[in-house]
Amino acid sequence: MDPDACIRRRPDVLIVDELPHTNAPGCRHEKRWQDVEEILNAHRGDIDPLAADIRLVVQELIYLAALK
Repeated sequence: MDPDACIRRRPDVLIVDELPHTNAPGCRHEKRWQDVEEILNAHRGDIDPLAADIRLVVQELIYLAALK
């Protein structure tokens, strides 16, 4: 994920999957949720609190049987 590109594009809707995902080495942030936090902070003044519908859902399932 490229937070700078998301900030520049200023999308009306941004769907991000796997928030707990670990980013590739060399990325600015270790986790994807930190990228999302940066994007939200960059547009904090642009978000109308009365019209905003910001939903962050974190869900990660690990199937231990598959890891054995």
